Amino acid sequence: MVAMMTSTEDKQTFLATLATLPWWADILLAVGAYALFRALSGIDITVSPGTTGFAASLTPKHLVRALAAIAQYVVPLALLVAAAVSLVQQLKK
Repeated sequence: MVAMMTSTEDKQTFLATLATLPWWADILLAVGAYALFRALSGIDITVSPGTTGFAASLTPKHLVRALAAIAQYVVPLALLVAAAVSLVQQLKK
């Protein structure tokens, strides 16, 4: 239970740190993160001819590609949320 609270606190701290950046910087980072993870998720993967089935899907390149496919949406979304928070904070000042 304590580990889950720490994880949640870490996420909140990370988003709070991103929210201290100017809103336009968060948007630029979101675009850059999307482009980077999009490129990583589209890498060509060659599997040696003798490898089939489950073992072929566990190569490090496959794992990078799968994680990048998820991160290409999650990371920019978090950055856009941070940009919105930053913009609201700026408008309040």
